[in-house]
Amino acid sequence: MSFLVKPQSVVWRKLLFQVHLWVGVGIGLYVLLIGVTGASLVFREEMEHAMETPRAIEPVTGPPTDLLAVADRMRAAHPDRQLTSIRHANEDSPTIVGYLRKDEKYLKAEAHPVTGEPLSVTGDSDEGFLRWLQRLHFDLLAGRTGRIVNGVGALFLLALCLTGMVIWWPGIKTWKRSLTVDFSRKWKRVNWDLHSATGFWTVAVLAMWAVTGAYFAWPTEFRAMVNWVSPVSLANVAKPNVAMKGKLPHPDARRLLAEAQRLSPGAALLGFSFPIDDKGHIRVYMAREEPKSYDTADYHYFDQFTGEHAGVWRRGVNQSAGDIVMAWIGPLHFGTFGGHGAAKIAVKAVWLFLGLAPAVLMLTGFLMYWNRYLGKKWARLRQPGALEQLPAVVER
Repeated sequence: MSFLVKPQSVVWRKLLFQVHLWVGVGIGLYVLLIGVTGASLVFREEMEHAMETPRAIEPVTGPPTDLLAVADRMRAAHPDRQLTSIRHANEDSPTIVGYLRKDEKYLKAEAHPVTGEPLSVTGDSDEGFLRWLQRLHFDLLAGRTGRIVNGVGALFLLALCLTGMVIWWPGIKTWKRSLTVDFSRKWKRVNWDLHSATGFWTVAVLAMWAVTGAYFAWPTEFRAMVNWVSPVSLANVAKPNVAMKGKLPHPDARRLLAEAQRLSPGAALLGFSFPIDDKGHIRVYMAREEPKSYDTADYHYFDQFTGEHAGVWRRGVNQSAGDIVMAWIGPLHFGTFGGHGAAKIAVKAVWLFLGLAPAVLMLTGFLMYWNRYLGKKWARLRQPGALEQLPAVVER
């Protein structure tokens, strides 16, 4: 009952306050960076399309070209690189697009959707500001190491959310006041209200971003945890048989495509992806519906060493709670669940607005820390003779 009436007097609440304070101080700048960069990337696709010069595609009529033949051309043109993925033209890109990897750097190769003729090649050295911003947000410009650091930061952000939910409670008599900001009060009180109200109204979204951010750092472990609670289709995909590495010819992609078409009758080929290490699968994406989309496609997984069909994820056909959770991770994190048209823009606008909440919380939290501790310490240091009172450094 003490917590409900006068929470500030409860010992464990004071301990959680200290945890919240020092975690906030420790990752404040990180949260500010991730929040601002994430908000900036909400409309990344729209900004990229606006900045791109429309590509003039020769209007050749006919069926789509053989995607695997184009893949062979790309490999032949760049023998020192590894083709990691290739996809047919779609509503977002009028060309066939393939990505070729070398030393964690990529080339983007484009080809005509009907003739298959090469059109252009761009690389990491040609990346613009948006691509740099994306790498900063996802990997802190540090590759896999940066992705892991992001995962740890996401867990600390989740700790801030959980402790903040408890600390927010002001007492049964005054809780409604903590839902709004009274701008008629002194600035210190306004700052407190702004921190408290922003935290209350955004804590669910911030916690969701923390959990989904951790997923991107440890997808296999995250999927295993969800599968432990509710079966996940992807968790049942057999791992590649590394023991067969080098003992069999490389799987024929056309045979894999034929098998994917047999297992997904009536579906159309979207694209392929190829593993970059021994842990990955060869994936064949088959669109079940029109317009063709990866959101409503069958993801066929094949053993990269034996060519055996390892499993399928029928995205959009969610057969369990675990499948639903896994299917929503990406759309929730990036705000891409609004569909098309005005609804899509509206959802992204909301995500942009909410993406600024971490910056507000960090700045108001720092001001509170300054008011309670740093400001007072600074004032004492500025007093006459304060520096002389500091302990002397003893030379050894």
